[in-house]
Amino acid sequence: MYIKGRGVPQDYASGMRWMRIAADKGLADAQNEVGILYQRGWGVERNEAEATKWFRLAADQGLAIAQNNLADTYFLGLGVPQDFGEALRWYHLAADQSSSYAENVIGIAYEHGLSVAQDYAEAFRWYRRAANKIYERPGNTWIHSPQYNIAAMYASGRGTAQDYVLALMWFSLAAAFGDTKPPGPLGIKLVDTSKYTALEQRDRLIALMTSAQIKEAERLAREWRPHPIVTIEPGAK
Repeated sequence: MYIKGRGVPQDYASGMRWMRIAADKGLADAQNEVGILYQRGWGVERNEAEATKWFRLAADQGLAIAQNNLADTYFLGLGVPQDFGEALRWYHLAADQSSSYAENVIGIAYEHGLSVAQDYAEAFRWYRRAANKIYERPGNTWIHSPQYNIAAMYASGRGTAQDYVLALMWFSLAAAFGDTKPPGPLGIKLVDTSKYTALEQRDRLIALMTSAQIKEAERLAREWRPHPIVTIEPGAK
């Protein structure tokens, strides 16, 4: 309540004091929140190394959001040496819990060959897993949403057959889900993220399409519903 300013004036220091009591008792959600407060310098002096410590405590308990936060510290080099391999290990653990954010970043790793062999088909597979869900971090603009990323692959024919109709469908969904801002400089520097917004990409694509194609893409976007793709893995013999 203190952190969010609900019912009381917003007071990060008081929020941190109470959150730390819960975190010290081992509550994973509280440990993750303490990590966020340290990372952002809210109610306490900013300390990325301390943030990483608290993210790890929560991640070790299996909390997916903390696993993503810990993975981010390694992927972006925040408070720890940059280590794509260690980041992917934690993203995979979060992806095992159906985290669309983790799946999206794994797709980026395969698209750009970060600690794994560059593989557009594998990148497409991970983007598709994430894009068929409601994206859990629409406000995180260091990378584009999975809906945007899969649209870009359909538009360019990387990892899948080129298909402007499906590309327009997914760019439209990306815009509807909030991917409407230019990416942050970190994403551009790290993975050469496209500077165009989903709205700009949508308009660029429309200029190349027939009216019938545009109508079909609009229909598909209207009729889309979340439907996570479940991959059936062969069992151990």
